[in-house]
Amino acid sequence: INAEYGNFSVLMSVEAITVFPSEWPYSAADFRKEDEAHDEIFYHQPRFVNHIDDEAIKSLKEYCLTQLPVPSLVNPPKLVDVASSWVSHFPQTFNSSNSYVIGIGMNKIELEANLLLSRRVVKDLNQDTNIFSSEEYGTIDAVICNVSIDYFTKPRELLGSIGVVLK
Repeated sequence: INAEYGNFSVLMSVEAITVFPSEWPYSAADFRKEDEAHDEIFYHQPRFVNHIDDEAIKSLKEYCLTQLPVPSLVNPPKLVDVASSWVSHFPQTFNSSNSYVIGIGMNKIELEANLLLSRRVVKDLNQDTNIFSSEEYGTIDAVICNVSIDYFTKPRELLGSIGVVLK
């Protein structure tokens, strides 16, 4: 990742971050939200905003080009966009003809506006961390969660459910 911060640059390889604690270092209290109201209340109203700036979007798309399966008309990769919205930050080479993208998000109107999505699932992943069963969609080639992992109240359980459906 190459990022500019004022007068200095930061270059970091995601692969370089491989040291993890031997035990889960967090408690449920660490993931408690300040506002304990149901998420459906907040997400009832669509918000057509970008949550990251243009440079972050560009960097994310460049990274996805190196990590995601290649789009294909013959054998389209099956991808999941967790915490999806009206945009998915996939590179321009991905489209609904050469990729099957399942978007899971909180607002139906925002998901319907996302033309990349082949399937839209409205779901509160803080209430039910199982993204879906592999019987429902088969196995998945890749999952992205661009800017929302820090919002989930049970990220470990959510990531575990993602691991079950990945190839």
